[in-house]
Amino acid sequence: MPQVPPSIKNTIATRLAEMKVELLVQNVKCGGCASAIQTGLSQDARVKAVTVDVPTGRVSVETEGDIGAELRAALQALGYPEKTA
Repeated sequence: MPQVPPSIKNTIATRLAEMKVELLVQNVKCGGCASAIQTGLSQDARVKAVTVDVPTGRVSVETEGDIGAELRAALQALGYPEKTA
């Protein structure tokens, strides 16, 4: 089996830990709502970037690791619960 250089192993491990979570949430009405979501979710050090599309209520979050449950709970606490089908 070929040896993988440490720099490549680190890159692979980093990319595996990075995730993008997309959620559709309720109550997003304006830029102020988007700002509140961005500020609130960014309090978690594992959150690397947050984008909010106001017209659709889509929240996209780049994270380190799988923290989807924590993001949903944070959004709920902020007043932006996930939309249900």
